[in-house]
Amino acid sequence: MDKLFSFLITPMLNLLMLIYALLPGNDFGIAVIIVTIIIRLILWPLNSKQLHSQKKLRTLQPKIQKIKKQAKGDRQKECALLAQLYKDEEVNPAGSCLMAIVQLPFMTSLYFVFQKSSKDFGDVFNSLYGFLQNNQFILDLKNNPSLYDPSLLGFIHLTKPSIVLAVLAGLGQFIQTRMLQANQSKDRSKDKKRQPNPQEDMMKGMTYAFPLFTIFIGSRLPAALSLYWLVSTIVSIIQQHLVLNKEVKKMEGGDNE
Repeated sequence: MDKLFSFLITPMLNLLMLIYALLPGNDFGIAVIIVTIIIRLILWPLNSKQLHSQKKLRTLQPKIQKIKKQAKGDRQKECALLAQLYKDEEVNPAGSCLMAIVQLPFMTSLYFVFQKSSKDFGDVFNSLYGFLQNNQFILDLKNNPSLYDPSLLGFIHLTKPSIVLAVLAGLGQFIQTRMLQANQSKDRSKDKKRQPNPQEDMMKGMTYAFPLFTIFIGSRLPAALSLYWLVSTIVSIIQQHLVLNKEVKKMEGGDNE
């Protein structure tokens, strides 16, 4: 499996070690946080597009319900009309799954990065690019592996499971989901005639399932992954707030014209 994602694992390991080497104080946990933010910034445009699609799909619910009534149970006709609607409105109904699919290689690669970094530093050193192997801090770690400290602020060892970080990551996901649900409630209050959306009902079921799953997995994997989840969720919450507020203002501006 690690060979399958080697095109991501090696660059990410080198990026992590580069930041670790250059960071004042050489804190491994802070390096993980910075790498996470960099990854989220790379994925920022994709996530913004996903949030836009989700918002647009909610506003299209009256039209979707109307099409379903017109089709009168004819699945082929319904699918054709819905496909045309999505095309006209430039909305991808599968967009909500895209972010999770794109993140999967990053998550898998990070798992192997943290697995590798938890081993003897000699194994890490052999995976580094030439310019990093010549870095004085990296050379010091190679010559004296006891200096290698993959922890957050010297308190939480990131190559071992941490229930504290796992719970915080789960709590962050719970807050993020509740924020999305609050936004959906605002949409429903503006449109009293709107029919229930199956996607929204499914999200209600995931309100507790996703956080609990995160806590369960996070308490068994290297704490660095829980830290990634936590920081990634915080960035997502910020982006969610910025993007959805912008969407609301844009729609309100359109209504006023």
